[in-house]
Amino acid sequence: MQERARIQATVGKLVGDLVLPDEAEDTIRESFSDLGDEDASVIVDNILEVLRGITPDNSVAWRVDERAAEAYREVADGGKPAPRP
Repeated sequence: MQERARIQATVGKLVGDLVLPDEAEDTIRESFSDLGDEDASVIVDNILEVLRGITPDNSVAWRVDERAAEAYREVADGGKPAPRP
């Protein structure tokens, strides 16, 4: 997919900034505003799905640091962010 690098960068930023899926759609749409509505909607849906399922174990596929994914998962699951070394 041609947009893979931008998708990975967007996922990484959202995870790093602890932006939960319910709060991420506008940011994602802004990042892909150069695409048509249909293409942008597909990417939004895909990124939201990634955010809902990202874990330290699968974070490498999205070039997201394992510790960042762990902190994100804790916040997403209702806990507090894990301390970072």
